[in-house]
Amino acid sequence: CPNALKCPMPKNDWCHFYVRVKRSKKHKYLKGGTLGYEDEKFSYVIATKEKVSYPKARILRFVKKSNQELIFTLCQDGKMIKEKVLRKDKTKYKKAQKINWGDVFDV
Repeated sequence: CPNALKCPMPKNDWCHFYVRVKRSKKHKYLKGGTLGYEDEKFSYVIATKEKVSYPKARILRFVKKSNQELIFTLCQDGKMIKEKVLRKDKTKYKKAQKINWGDVFDV
């Protein structure tokens, strides 16, 4: 996020990523969990005096995948935009199959 525009996210949400962490038996017991993993949310800030170029769009949240399409939300130009890539657009679909939450998306 270049933080140059007003954030398009709702007030009860925040821009973050996640990492999946394995849980030990003790960890599951202490947290009352049943799964062998936990998704930890995080955010970060990078500061520089150098001039940088910003990506056109970044993927927010999980990419919903089906046999016919990929649906995901982008943060682009200070707006949250729903993007749909259909399987029949073979080039774009093949490229989009590899994207994940937090990746830059070349519009």
